[in-house]
Amino acid sequence: MRASIFSTSAEYALCALIHLARRGVTNTQDLSTETNIPPPYLSKILGALARAGIVKGARGLHGGFRLVRRPNEIRLLEIIETFDGPQAQERCLRQGEHSCPYAAVCGVNDVWEGLRRAFMNSLSDLTLEELLRTYASNPP
Repeated sequence: MRASIFSTSAEYALCALIHLARRGVTNTQDLSTETNIPPPYLSKILGALARAGIVKGARGLHGGFRLVRRPNEIRLLEIIETFDGPQAQERCLRQGEHSCPYAAVCGVNDVWEGLRRAFMNSLSDLTLEELLRTYASNPP
């Protein structure tokens, strides 16, 4: 098992969005097959992405999900925060919580805060389009 800094939902959302960006309109079943994300879980992810204004769903014979905006207009931070919240990386390294009893004497907090800020700024700068370019040059 590998460690991840994002929730499974956020990682699945990134994967689903890469496939949506590459294919255009895609139904949930095809997207589930391509990404190996279980259909019920994928439906919840797509629902959250729709509420966030990142994808839009359409019913009917030619229905499915599609991106609402171009990939270069969708920031990775927006996707991550949809699932992990705006304070996704603020938990204490020792406690795994937002409120740490050792904050006043811990030498790690200042370093962690600087790293967290740089990381979140990087996510804010990166777009889905850049992720697509990386995927195209290194497909699974």
